[in-house]
Amino acid sequence: MSHWHEWSPHEQKLAEAIYSALDGFTNLGAAQDPTQRRIDFTTLFRCVTHPEEPFPAALQKQLTQDPKLREDFHHLLKKCSSYHIPRAAAASSGDLTERTVDQFRIRLRPSRVESDQLYILIELPDETTDSPSTLFLYDTQGGCLKQALPAPQEREIQLLMNVDNPLVLGLKDHNTEIFLR
Repeated sequence: MSHWHEWSPHEQKLAEAIYSALDGFTNLGAAQDPTQRRIDFTTLFRCVTHPEEPFPAALQKQLTQDPKLREDFHHLLKKCSSYHIPRAAAASSGDLTERTVDQFRIRLRPSRVESDQLYILIELPDETTDSPSTLFLYDTQGGCLKQALPAPQEREIQLLMNVDNPLVLGLKDHNTEIFLR
């Protein structure tokens, strides 16, 4: 089975239209109260594939409560992402400042100017032709953070953040999976 990033723009639009139609059909008999309705596939799909859209609060809440939705979202992230760093080894101790897999590396480096800030440095492999636009952090309880990414400069993406930013805390956490899309 191929991955999302390998599909042409036409194939991606067609898949989105098909999933949207199927999802609408599935939800015909769903509860009318939006707080009671299960998040539809279109919402999951748009969240993963549109970096400019914020992470819906309703989706965040349901991910922590619905194991099936959590499994579906996790599977979609894996299929649509160009890069994935799994949870850190159980033997690791302390906060992580670097996460590496064969394909890429993420490092946390303190700012020399502001002590309460640090840089998130995402180093992409040499052969990268498709630069990622979104970073997702996914924890074991279904919590997920989404961050739009700037364009890389010489195969490196830089973000400057406060040390207490949830994204920074998530990157340091051993139980967090990282996805770049």
